[in-house]
Amino acid sequence: MLTIVFGQLMLQAQEVFHFELESSVRTMRNPMVGLVASRVAGFQHCALLYLQSKASHETKATDFKWLDNQAYHLADFLALYQALITDEAISSDEQKSIKAAFKEATLAYPCFFDEDENTALQHVNCVGSDLTPFSLDTDWEKAFHSIFETFHQQNYTRQLEVFQRFSHQRKPIR
Repeated sequence: MLTIVFGQLMLQAQEVFHFELESSVRTMRNPMVGLVASRVAGFQHCALLYLQSKASHETKATDFKWLDNQAYHLADFLALYQALITDEAISSDEQKSIKAAFKEATLAYPCFFDEDENTALQHVNCVGSDLTPFSLDTDWEKAFHSIFETFHQQNYTRQLEVFQRFSHQRKPIR
């Protein structure tokens, strides 16, 4: 009986994580989405599985809200990224600097300080992942807040307003 109750609590506690994981799979399987959305969803899926795997080996494994919070901020990080790099009003030079800023944010805020760089940096070092050159070993909450503040200061107000309207429809995990 206790195992059933604990299992149900665990499933409910990871509601955001599971929603984002399933959403990434649906997007990857949808033949109607474009290349950018498909690649971003592929990265999201990989990052969520990495978080889950690493968290299960750490003390974070018992903090279910932590995993939901990371999934929530990862989704926001990637949604903002996708909104900025697909905006046709932004020049290709600006898009290159946007990609670099997002990449640096993932590198600046490691979560697990993973010594296995082949795994943690596989998307950074891989030639084919130029759309999502991000570290898997990232504290997504810190990276999101950092990047949001960076682009707020650089006056990307129109893109941030669109993002904020989308974001306010969801409630953050705290």
